[in-house]
Amino acid sequence: MSISVAIITGGNIPALEALREQLEDRKIIAADAGYASLVLQWGEALSVDCVVGDCDSISEELLLHAASQGVKIERHPRDKALSDTELAFELAKGWGAEDIILIGGTGGRFDHSLSNLLYLETEELLSAWYTSAGVGYFLRPSKELRLKLDPETNLSVFALSGYNKAPRIISEGLKWELDGLDWSRACSLSNRNTQAHVTLKAIDGTFLCYIVSE
Repeated sequence: MSISVAIITGGNIPALEALREQLEDRKIIAADAGYASLVLQWGEALSVDCVVGDCDSISEELLLHAASQGVKIERHPRDKALSDTELAFELAKGWGAEDIILIGGTGGRFDHSLSNLLYLETEELLSAWYTSAGVGYFLRPSKELRLKLDPETNLSVFALSGYNKAPRIISEGLKWELDGLDWSRACSLSNRNTQAHVTLKAIDGTFLCYIVSE
């Protein structure tokens, strides 16, 4: 049986109603402050399997409440090599996860947001990154992303790596198609779709496609 996991980390998170379908049948890991964000914004509407991290952003009262609800607490020292989000990914992989989504990770400390971005670029089990402002998808060589979008949805595409290999991505269904763009000097900012179905495929390099919420 395949295991899918949702990791909720610190920062701003989307409304629960927007994610119910994505959360269905997933194990839930809260990375430190992610548990506080979850309780504050979603209340008791979601059952959490584990809280992981150094827990310096969660009150002892909230941790005791989590434990009373049967939530496993995996506490780490404050001085550690991995961030709380990275610890959550390592935990999910230890469970045998085959698909992971991340919720949150922006809107707090900017250095933490940048750290998340740099780490997620390398995390191949990640299928989607949901923030309060939109959803991001990472595309690696030969990976194809197919989207069904409302008319003229705003999206941006960024080359994250592979500059020594001349990053290349092809698209179909965008106002400004991506093939041939000089990624060493530009990104595709505030692009939009011209048809309901959009396809993106990375040929060389790693890309982030970010779709802005209305």
